[in-house]
Amino acid sequence: MQFPLSKDAYLAGKGYYNGCMLLDVGGNQMRLEKLQDYLRGKGWKYSYAEEDGCGSVDWEHRGLTYHVWEFPGNGAESNVKNVGKMEDYTGGYEAEILKIIESWG
Repeated sequence: MQFPLSKDAYLAGKGYYNGCMLLDVGGNQMRLEKLQDYLRGKGWKYSYAEEDGCGSVDWEHRGLTYHVWEFPGNGAESNVKNVGKMEDYTGGYEAEILKIIESWG
């Protein structure tokens, strides 16, 4: 069953947040919040999972599947630049990934 949860309810367990599926929440802080806010703002459905303090977001856009996965040590990998190839991003990775996604229009 899908139902919206507050952010506090999200942090307390599994479920849905603003219509987006959340899985295996394992930390005290939601990760990749700016990316999730952008996807929600565009009305794109996505799934969010978290494990060992690293966030993971999957979504589809125009029939293609995209993924952002954080890894320990201030980095992430994603296929937003080239859907067929995962690339590593470090430092300000969320802003860099968002810039690419925003260029899609």
